[in-house]
Formats: sequence, structure tokens, C-alpha cells
Amino acid sequence: MSQIADIVVYDGTTQRTLVDIAVHRDKGKVSAFWREQVADVPIDGQVNVSLVSERLPSGVYKPELVVSVPVMEVAGASNAAGYVAAPKVAHIPRIVVTGYFHGRSTQTERTAALSLTGNILLGLTANTAVGTSAPAPELFSQLVSPS
Repeated sequence: MSQIADIVVYDGTTQRTLVDIAVHRDKGKVSAFWREQVADVPIDGQVNVSLVSERLPSGVYKPELVVSVPVMEVAGASNAAGYVAAPKVAHIPRIVVTGYFHGRSTQTERTAALSLTGNILLGLTANTAVGTSAPAPELFSQLVSPS
């Protein structure tokens, strides 16, 4: 896998750029983190993505993708003194996709599982090939962690 880099993705209405923040390594577990950088939105309210790669004690590989889209509260009217409370995160819609792959699985088998999952999630019925040069497909198909 290439070095960790920004992710440019379309959310259905807007193109978003998620900036590479960090890669952490801890006892064979590799975690990479990306976050949007919108100037007028608090850090906790930024869209973010994490990829985690881990080999379980059983020898099974466990790649995981987590996408979080925080929703900020709408600031209300000011009180009698003119104070308006800062908005906080109201809730976080989150999707977690986890794979479990035996060490004997092939890249073709993992790619097929990923393609089926993506097509089911998106409701696609046509033959749509999965990308091969982005962080999530590399993690799930090639079992290669970000660096």
C-alpha cells in the first residue's frame, strides 16, 4: 500500500476530502485515521474514517472499516444575557464493516466478498468492479495496512 494519503469521496450530494491524520501500530494491530477538516466545524463534529488491520490469535485476519458522520446540534436562540451555547454533537450515524479471512483465503476470494458486500450496501445489481487502489479495498482484498 502506498503511504497514507487524503481520501476524496462523494457522499451522494457533496465531494468530501478526508485528511490523513495518523497511523498507529500496537502489538500487530494497525489503525489508520482520516478526518474532514472543515474550518467552522469542531473536531468532534468532523466526518471521520478509520481502518484497522489485525491478525487474531486464531490466525484469522480481521480488517475493519468504520465511517462516522457526526451531526451537530443547531445553536438555539440566546438567553436574556445574550449568551448562545456552543453546538455539540447531537448523534453520530456510524457504519462498521468487518471482515474475517482465513490465512488460506485468496485475494480473488476476498475481492469477491468485498464486491458483493459493496454492491449489496449500494443496491447495485449490475456488474460493478471494486476499486483496487484505495485504502479500504487494499485492506480487505490484499490484507495490506496503511503505512
